[in-house]
Amino acid sequence: MGVTLVSRNAFLFPGQGAYADGALGALRRQRPEVDDVFAEIDRALEAHGVPAVAGRLLGADAPTLAELLDGDPVLLQLALYGTDVVLYRILTGAGVQPDVLLGHSLGEIAALVAAGAFSVGDGAVIVSERTAVLRPLDGLGAMTSLATNRGRAAALLAVMDLAGLAVAVDNGPEQVVVSGPLADLDRLEDVARRIGVALTRLRSPYPFHNSLLAPAADDFGRRIQHVRQRPLRARVHSPILGRAYHDLDDLPALLARHFTMPVGFQDAVRDLHGRGVRTWVECGARAALTSLVRSIVPGVVTVAPLDGRRAPGETLAGAVATLRPASPPTPAPPAPSVAPAVTPPAAAMPALGRDDLVADLREFYAQALEYPVDVLTADAELEADLGVDSLKQTELLTRLGERYGFGALPDDFRITELNTLDRIASLIVRLTAAPAPDAGTTGAVAALPAATLPALGRDDLVADLREFYAQALEYPVDVLTADAELEADLGVDSLKQTELLTRLGERYGFGALPDDFRITELNTLDRIADLVRRLRPVAV
Repeated sequence: MGVTLVSRNAFLFPGQGAYADGALGALRRQRPEVDDVFAEIDRALEAHGVPAVAGRLLGADAPTLAELLDGDPVLLQLALYGTDVVLYRILTGAGVQPDVLLGHSLGEIAALVAAGAFSVGDGAVIVSERTAVLRPLDGLGAMTSLATNRGRAAALLAVMDLAGLAVAVDNGPEQVVVSGPLADLDRLEDVARRIGVALTRLRSPYPFHNSLLAPAADDFGRRIQHVRQRPLRARVHSPILGRAYHDLDDLPALLARHFTMPVGFQDAVRDLHGRGVRTWVECGARAALTSLVRSIVPGVVTVAPLDGRRAPGETLAGAVATLRPASPPTPAPPAPSVAPAVTPPAAAMPALGRDDLVADLREFYAQALEYPVDVLTADAELEADLGVDSLKQTELLTRLGERYGFGALPDDFRITELNTLDRIASLIVRLTAAPAPDAGTTGAVAALPAATLPALGRDDLVADLREFYAQALEYPVDVLTADAELEADLGVDSLKQTELLTRLGERYGFGALPDDFRITELNTLDRIADLVRRLRPVAV
């Protein structure tokens, strides 16, 4: 019997370029969500002293992309943002649930709104302020797309000694965007043409993702620091930060830093693909991001509900029909509220034979460790030969539980016995072939479905954690106080702690741990309770 990967989906939120002439008006005639979202946007903008936008964007005389680029960049940015939120609301309302949200540049604001970090209205205010702080910098620079890879583009900039230019966006194996002063871009483009690199000067009035925008970034941060930040209720992966956001982040400050930091879209797509994302859904007009995804990870499923090739109603119906089998049709509340992510059935992914499984593990570990795949042979010892310590190995094994759908590691697993990919493949084959263990098995603590686990207050949550850890560790409940340090006071080593945190992901329904979690920061049940409350998709 082959091993089956668990398929997940990502919703993509585009930024620049994702405007289709007349698309919002056509969609409005079929879907009430358009008026609903833009009413929220207009209320917030008017309260902030900014003119309403719905009347200008949704009517028969809505401006074209060319008109917006030339005359009203604020309106264009709000149109892009509003379209992203509308499509998210339509899809989730139809029962299509994302496992992760991924924004591209400006699209990160819409992704955070979809995840509940900001209200729809506050997101519109952030977009408006973003454009306002850039106005004094008109003429400072621009952006050029090059048909080459990141390494070659960086080498070209270095050879030409164009310090003002930066590789601003890495969109894929054959597309990067460079930003900087106009004169430097002119020189770069001249050389690129002579060496046969195709290019396009983008109609961007500013050199985004470049240190030239540092003054605007500081101003932007000050302007939006008052915006209320709410708990995240869905995973949002940032191609700019190279990680998922979490509730301890100062989101307004990070959004300001986006002005000067590069967008690693290619790395983000590869990372999420390595975590089992196989379906990519564009929550914006056109199909720019899904086209890039196919160039980065060929063979995946991509869906663009507003691709411009057919009427919006037809493309939306097709998108929902494509996606629904992988997502149970549980209606989701409108943004900013986000329903818990649903893990699609494992049957959506192809079964792997033993050789294919080892090959897939080699690719997974190569991406996760940033090692050449050649060194990750089936019999190479992860620590002795490759220097991968036990904590990193445990983290990767946890991610494999998500990837292949076997969940938590066995209670009796020993990291020293899983020291090669060959042995890990044997474990996966055994776990995916075996029937689910009985909840009453000695040493096992039953995972409670998130949908049926009652909402817990904080005190009740700590009490539940004490019972869970007492049973798993075979300790008296009395010694597991909220502030007892797990290793220093109770002798629970970091490997066991990581394993138990993984099992809590099942118990409380929050899935994988954050990419940037540190076991040393989760050294008491009190701190673990804070983590559970932050990550769990329903109230605790």
